Amino acid sequence: MPIGTGAVITPHEKKGRKFALVLPSTNTSVERELHDLRPQDCSWHTGRIMITAPALDSADAFGAFREGLNEAMPSALEIVMTCSPDYIVMGMSAETFWGGVAGNAEFEQRVRDLTGREVTTGAPRRVRR
Repeated sequence: MPIGTGAVITPHEKKGRKFALVLPSTNTSVERELHDLRPQDCSWHTGRIMITAPALDSADAFGAFREGLNEAMPSALEIVMTCSPDYIVMGMSAETFWGGVAGNAEFEQRVRDLTGREVTTGAPRRVRR
């Protein structure tokens, strides 16, 4: 904003957009990758979903992983919402792809219902209709 115009910069404009990045506690790559892509006037605020059953070596193990993730996700969202993010980015794949396009739509709606914010997952960009 030009100096001397009399325009007022709001705190939101000064700080830029806040994105909540929510991902499983076992994920070690998405956060770093998204920080590299972050526009200069935005900030990431990471929320970790506690994963107590990280094994994915069988159908039963995967089921336990999904169950634990779904139980712990509301807590992670509640904590990251304390920074009042403008938008939610879910940095995970398995849960967002489960059930195809309809399953992802249900997952995104659950996050919207829990946070009151819009949400993005990688699934709609990858699932062909």
